[in-house]
Amino acid sequence: MKKWIQKMLTLCLAAAMIVTAFAPVTTEAKTKSMTLYKGEKIYYTNFSKVTGVSSSKKSVVAIAKDKKQDSHANITAKKTGKSTVTIKTKGGTVKYVVTVKPLSFTVKVKDMGNGNALLCIKNNTKQTFEQIAITYYLRDAAGNVFDKDTVTLYDSVAGKWCYRTVYYSSYTYSMDAAQSSAKVVGVSHDPGHKYTNQTSKIAVSSKVSGDKLVIKTKNKSKSYVNGYNYILFYDAAGQIIEMRTDSIYLKAGALNSSSISLPYNGYDHYEIKTAAYSESY
Repeated sequence: MKKWIQKMLTLCLAAAMIVTAFAPVTTEAKTKSMTLYKGEKIYYTNFSKVTGVSSSKKSVVAIAKDKKQDSHANITAKKTGKSTVTIKTKGGTVKYVVTVKPLSFTVKVKDMGNGNALLCIKNNTKQTFEQIAITYYLRDAAGNVFDKDTVTLYDSVAGKWCYRTVYYSSYTYSMDAAQSSAKVVGVSHDPGHKYTNQTSKIAVSSKVSGDKLVIKTKNKSKSYVNGYNYILFYDAAGQIIEMRTDSIYLKAGALNSSSISLPYNGYDHYEIKTAAYSESY
């Protein structure tokens, strides 16, 4: 799930809901537990034909057979609460008590100038998500929406900020950050996996070398980690004028060195914000 090529292949799948595969193989009717977040969609499969599905509270969790793949059952977390879902297949029957929790994100929109807007998203939950979908609305001073879209961000670590740059035509429109807005509309994680915030175990150092910023990242944890270094460049007034990302894919104890170009129009200072996690099965 963490392979870079998989992320590249799914880059265009930004949507209001993100679908996750969840595939524990079992032939027992034993009741297990699962936690999802409002709006989250997953599908269950044990690779045999689904013969029946049910939900004790359809208003909380909806479940249905997939119309195209008869070995899949689609589960949707509709609102906070609990519901027991039952999935009958030719390979056996499974039951899950599904707890649906609310989404909790802080989202800010900043204007970096020159047609660049910055989406700043803090994950206030205790759950790390492999993908989140954000719908943004860019408005002018009169409150008129001149640009709207839904984009995907990867690796939203519990308790940490993540960032995404979006572009607009500054020749045609004048963005008012105070009028603009954005919200998280979909999340994705594997409920069968455990995600651990490893940010405190990531050591980052940097130095300017010519027209490059050289970044060294060391994984001091005992696990493989994923995540990002977000590099924020500021002007003298303290306004963010550019944001760059430096991907983290490191084995335990590994050190990586990378370099990024400095802002073409100059900058006053920069800071690096790191968010990283490990995943166990």
